[in-house]
Amino acid sequence: MNRIVLRTCLLLLLFFSSFLSGQITTNGKIGGKVLNDSITVEGVHVINKTSKKNSITDEKGFFEIFAQLNDTIVFSAVQFKLKNVIIDQKILDEGFIEVPMEIRVQELDEVTLYNPLSGDPAFDIKNSGVEKQLNFYDLGIPGSQKAPPSQSERRLQEASFGKFQWGMLTTIPLNPILNAISGRTKMLKKRVKLESEEAFLEQIKEQFEPVLIDVYGLKKEESYRFFYYCTLDEQYQVKCRNANPVVQMEFLIDQLTVFQKIEKE
Repeated sequence: MNRIVLRTCLLLLLFFSSFLSGQITTNGKIGGKVLNDSITVEGVHVINKTSKKNSITDEKGFFEIFAQLNDTIVFSAVQFKLKNVIIDQKILDEGFIEVPMEIRVQELDEVTLYNPLSGDPAFDIKNSGVEKQLNFYDLGIPGSQKAPPSQSERRLQEASFGKFQWGMLTTIPLNPILNAISGRTKMLKKRVKLESEEAFLEQIKEQFEPVLIDVYGLKKEESYRFFYYCTLDEQYQVKCRNANPVVQMEFLIDQLTVFQKIEKE
């Protein structure tokens, strides 16, 4: 009787051991590194097309993502050609994969030169008619490297504080008061905020549009409409402006699924 119980326990132990071993070797988190010697490998989107999970490479090209046997992993970035990798048993056993990426060559429109050059760069530059603008550093004066304010930002500054004039430190500027009463300052604040939102949306579009087109079927002609559609969601600010790229990508994928259904109706 004891032998039968012992044999049964051993068989159950072997069964569960083989089961757990199979689970470990057929799915789990794998690591990897995207490789290219010429340009940066940071910010490459790593997408499990089978499970819809996604990740992104760090500044050295490393990434981690959950995968199982026969999953398709897609690597996408503006600067690289799209690449697909099928997860096989060897990758799962090693738990690491290196992925060489090929640079995407952008074809440019044909350019016609109307002014033939002499072959002497110094002579051509001198006779180009283009004058170099002086800056702080040409004059030996330390200056700011910040981007200049937009036209709306300059107008808002003038409406809020007025243009600087000698003697204004001893007088009360009337323009800011009149602008506040008339509502012009409030209007300019809204305009500056709108321009900031549009600039951020353009940044999101530039970063994520290629992978959404390559992997998830977003049509190029629908791209602008889709990204503006995303801004209507109440979670847009939280998911996109204050989140990491993985959260941003997950939000955009969810929005694209709904957007594509709406487009088919």
